[in-house]
Amino acid sequence: MSKAATTLAIYRVDPGKADSARAWQAKFDEAAAAFAGFTESRLTEQTGPKAVWAASVTFTSERALRHWLDSPARAALVTEGAAAGVIDAVPPIVLVEDEAPPPGIAVFTHRVVPGREEAFRQREHDLNVAGDEFEGYLGSILLAPQSPDGLWMSVVRFDNDVHLAAWINSPRRAALLPELRGQLQEDFHQYTRNTPFGSIVRVGSSGTVVTPQWKTAMVVLLVLYPVVMLLSRFVGPLLSDTGADPGLALWISQVISMGILTYLCMPWATRAFSWWLDPLDGADIRTSIKGAVIIVLLYVVTLVIFLSLKDLQFWDYG
Repeated sequence: MSKAATTLAIYRVDPGKADSARAWQAKFDEAAAAFAGFTESRLTEQTGPKAVWAASVTFTSERALRHWLDSPARAALVTEGAAAGVIDAVPPIVLVEDEAPPPGIAVFTHRVVPGREEAFRQREHDLNVAGDEFEGYLGSILLAPQSPDGLWMSVVRFDNDVHLAAWINSPRRAALLPELRGQLQEDFHQYTRNTPFGSIVRVGSSGTVVTPQWKTAMVVLLVLYPVVMLLSRFVGPLLSDTGADPGLALWISQVISMGILTYLCMPWATRAFSWWLDPLDGADIRTSIKGAVIIVLLYVVTLVIFLSLKDLQFWDYG
């Protein structure tokens, strides 16, 4: 299952060349859009101190993104941009869905309520100003989508993970987030590294932290039970009808269930419960209890469904 991949370009623009830079960026986006796998592009929104020029291009997979990055067309446009006063400030940053960004960088996506874009920009500006008070702060980047229903992207840069974690976990930032969330259709999403079975890996002030095992186990059980029940009801009988040895049939069924869990169910469940699984944002007692109660209620729902609908009960099949 391919993961969306984004390249983030940070560059400087020579004084007086802003209009030329925007014209060049439009041409750059048009060229990227002609490549297979292109999904969207975003442009810089200036949000406060240490704001920089930047743009991002997203493709359906890292392979498609690499094809664009290594293409002669992009190389020619970079050369043309230099002549127009647009100079690469740092090498392109590659961001892959469900993988951690490079050290010192945090990436967030936002779905803004239509009509609240200006208020959202102001909230991002406030966060940028507050971040500038922290050690190691290199700046924030706000990238606006080119389509009305697209996702905004904000990028926070520090000189290392320790300084970044100090900002991410600070009371100063926490105090500003409610107003930011008030401009969004749903809570923002942070790029983090997820393991195949629901754990989220983050870097905290004391080092790398991972989702507690009991939370991961609860989510695995939530999706494992329905998968096993459905496979036992619908796939098991098909394998039995082929005359397959019971041990082989069970092995095949387990292979199918692992594939479904790894590539379909667990990625979905991890995203849905990321607010609870996150080892930093979801670590407080109230959030932990709230998530556990929701999952227990979902356990009850699945049990009621499978224990009351005879057509889903493999032990009554035939």
